Amino acid sequence: MPEGLLEAARSDLQLVYDALEQELASRQFVSGPLSIADIALFPHLASVKALEVEFSAQRHPKLERWFKQMRALPICAADLKRARDYVINIKERDIERHRIFWRGDRIEWVLARGFHAWFFNEIKEDRVAWPGPGLPAPMKLVATIDAC
Repeated sequence: MPEGLLEAARSDLQLVYDALEQELASRQFVSGPLSIADIALFPHLASVKALEVEFSAQRHPKLERWFKQMRALPICAADLKRARDYVINIKERDIERHRIFWRGDRIEWVLARGFHAWFFNEIKEDRVAWPGPGLPAPMKLVATIDAC
């Protein structure tokens, strides 16, 4: 990790945590009642501690309350268990261990924050895993449409 990247992530995520804290001041969940927005956000906030960019319960008590509520939901508890089991048994799994998978939003953030030279070196050193094509091959797509 290049110097300054972790600090930049912490700074940017504090803005997100502050915004969530403000939103949760007047409601129990992110969009009012429990919704897909909460379910989608939960795994990201569950993983920030491992990445050393976690939120502070003292600075963000409403976010902490929300997180505890979410952890108590069966779907979120099951997700946490699956993630823990995966990490515990990671050495036994045949997975990529030398490259990081990069999505568009991650790349945009790294470039926007000025870490382009580092990122380009990661590409050159083959430490970047890219997503595959998002759509099936044209022939398969046509066959699927014809079948409908």
